[in-house]
Amino acid sequence: MEKDGGSRVQYCMRIIQTNVYLVSSLSSECLEELGCLIEGYGMNVCQPTPAKSLKEIAVHIGDRDTSVRNAALNTVVAVYNVSGDQVYKLIGNLSEKDMSMLEERIKRSAKKAAAASAKPSAAERTQREPPANPNATFRRKPAQEDPNKLK
Repeated sequence: MEKDGGSRVQYCMRIIQTNVYLVSSLSSECLEELGCLIEGYGMNVCQPTPAKSLKEIAVHIGDRDTSVRNAALNTVVAVYNVSGDQVYKLIGNLSEKDMSMLEERIKRSAKKAAAASAKPSAAERTQREPPANPNATFRRKPAQEDPNKLK
């Protein structure tokens, strides 16, 4: 992990532990940043322990601010993508409503991932061979003459 990654995590955790209603936009940005750090570096960024960090993150799933709620859900989904079903142990107890929101978000993210992998990437699509001369253009196939056409 880069040198300041740990300090960014600590800063973000401090922000989301403060009174969210006063700094909801900052909290949502920090939750999104935590999600990106978890995707990039794995669960090791969650300090002091992944369980403590995720419990604090999961609290925000029930937030009244939509951006904070969505950022918290996306961060927990990032953890799910890294650690699988273990995320349910790490987040602790959630209300039934919050748990159903989380499960729905995880299902939707799995469908998006499956759809994205089903679509051929640009590299997998048929590629044209580049011309030998970089200034040349692609030539069309010569039109085949129709034998029934009158000359």
